[in-house]
Amino acid sequence: MTAVPVRELGPGELAEAGAPASASRGTSHAGAVSIDRFLAPDHPFLRVGTWRAFVASDDGADVRVVASLDPRQRDDRGGQRGAIGFVLEHGDPRASARPMRAALAAAEAWLSARGGTVVRCPVQFSTWFGHRVMTDGFPASGGPALFPMEPGPSPSLARALPAAGYRVAHTAGSYAVEVERWIAEARRGEDAMLAAGYRNRPLRLERLDEELSTLHAICQASFTRSWGFSPIGLDEFQSIYRPLVSLVDPEFVRILETPGGEPVGFAFAFPEPAPLEGFAPRFVAKTVAVLPEVRRKAPGIGTGLTVAVYRIAAARGYRVAAHACVADGAYTQRISASWGTRFRTCTTYEKVLG
Repeated sequence: MTAVPVRELGPGELAEAGAPASASRGTSHAGAVSIDRFLAPDHPFLRVGTWRAFVASDDGADVRVVASLDPRQRDDRGGQRGAIGFVLEHGDPRASARPMRAALAAAEAWLSARGGTVVRCPVQFSTWFGHRVMTDGFPASGGPALFPMEPGPSPSLARALPAAGYRVAHTAGSYAVEVERWIAEARRGEDAMLAAGYRNRPLRLERLDEELSTLHAICQASFTRSWGFSPIGLDEFQSIYRPLVSLVDPEFVRILETPGGEPVGFAFAFPEPAPLEGFAPRFVAKTVAVLPEVRRKAPGIGTGLTVAVYRIAAARGYRVAAHACVADGAYTQRISASWGTRFRTCTTYEKVLG
């Protein structure tokens, strides 16, 4: 059997070479904002890291993957950890298996030749830019439609990774939670937040640069113990969130402040852009972050902050929240599972390079 041809493309070469810049099937979905904007040759990631795209074509199917190296990402022994992400498929899905294997193998070889010791997939540069592939709860099998910024389905990738020696490294679930039940169950956290004198306010879009700088600092301090964490520059952080302004209702993004007005946390949620036929209107609860020292002083304060968002959602007529991609084993996952129903599972895989 002949080998599948693979093209290697660098920044600036992808569109010119006719590689599939968009497709009907991919591992990530970001509403009206394509994640391919991160592959622009002037993207700030390239000031620190490097990437190459690999496009394999065979029997009416094209597969693209992007391998990246970022010196800020190290494995448990201090070696260089690489990533493979931005996976797109075009053409006949029944013919995707061979080009998928070929593209992955070429990406792994490129990473290994440059000192990569471990690779995670699918990961777009780092977990900040998006990771995971859907492995259960597919819309085509009766699950809810994708919500913005949710990892998409790629059955051929989910099959190819274990076959190529990848193991499950991280799983996350999305949950449907009744808004009124969350408010009732989480009120103790809200009471603790208010009793300690903390307050919350909406995102100030008219001061977006200042607000993004604040959110960046809070995230950097809050997520250091989270799976897959690596530092990220403010310019990279802004490249992720600035284009999402059209999606944001500032009332659904709450900034937690001390009695003196110092920002110490935030909750990021957004209403779903359009109602889904057959499903109750929902909003997406994406991220909650509170500085560690504040969490220690006021346990449950993050949950209390979410109640402010849920009250706004209830007043707008929302009855269901989608808790997006909550890491299995995390505190938020345990309470989401207690008070809601899991409707999706997404997975990130890892492989030691030879």
